[in-house]
Amino acid sequence: MTKTVINFRVDEEIKQQAKEVAKQLGVSLSTIINSQLRQLIRSRSVELNADKDSGQFANLVTEISNSKPAKSRPQSVNTSSRRLWSGYTQYSAAVVSFWDSLIDWQKRREGEGDFYINNLRKHGVKTVLDFACGTGYDSIRLLEEGFKVTSSDGSTNNLVKAHINAEDAGVTLDASICDWRRLERHFNTQFDAAICLGNSFCHLFEAEDRRDVLKQVAALLPSGGVFIIDQHNFDKILDKGFSSKHKYVYAGDAVDVRVAAKNDSYLKLIYSAKTAEYHLEIYPIRAKELKTLLKEVGFEVTTYGDFNPKFSKYDPDFLQHVCVKR
Repeated sequence: MTKTVINFRVDEEIKQQAKEVAKQLGVSLSTIINSQLRQLIRSRSVELNADKDSGQFANLVTEISNSKPAKSRPQSVNTSSRRLWSGYTQYSAAVVSFWDSLIDWQKRREGEGDFYINNLRKHGVKTVLDFACGTGYDSIRLLEEGFKVTSSDGSTNNLVKAHINAEDAGVTLDASICDWRRLERHFNTQFDAAICLGNSFCHLFEAEDRRDVLKQVAALLPSGGVFIIDQHNFDKILDKGFSSKHKYVYAGDAVDVRVAAKNDSYLKLIYSAKTAEYHLEIYPIRAKELKTLLKEVGFEVTTYGDFNPKFSKYDPDFLQHVCVKR
């Protein structure tokens, strides 16, 4: 492909800050700009992040689309929108830079084995939508196993890192930015399966959003289609306290995790790395609530605890729900 040069003006301070972020991510500023231009072409959308201390909205998504009219276009950014986008923006460049250490890809693969691969193949799955791809672990694993994967995430920083990880793994990632509440608008085709892994669903604080996203997932699957979603065992965290075997999902032991605040509708986790400390605010959805929602939108649900079909309520660190659309 022929290369060209784009010249544009930017404040010197912004340039230096951007170079520092790129350095933290281990890539060049040119790589990030090229990645974002590709995302613009794919998603036809731009994420604009205003300074937290400014009088503007903290986060605003301006959609640029001439392909088809929106089914519904919000006239303002409501509380639900602000909370979800606040969840996306918790994944700063600094957080993303250590996130893979929290996961430890090799240990995570050893812990889960071929659980997801086998379940997808058992149902004849060829195409997969990974709409919460994060830094790319699950998408890359499935691509390596021969599945056709379409990926998305709400965080620009996550997607930049996902593309870097895919390049390192020798696979091509088809990924774009997508607000989960607009899955049907963003993806205009059906998939054999969809996944939402890495305890991602807990970023939805509003009950209406949780139900609507799951309805859209079901709409993107044919009858017999598979949806696999996992979650922290929030029943254990809320009732007994936080603990980790460092074997499943977040398998790394280089980052310390502790609970700063919790109740039935809010959980704040503190992640402590060697040089910094970060927090993550999520909705601690209990297993019964999630399974009820999945069944209500049309799925048959089979639940596993740390990948085992038989488990006690408070033993697993994570739960995996394998769902088949009726």
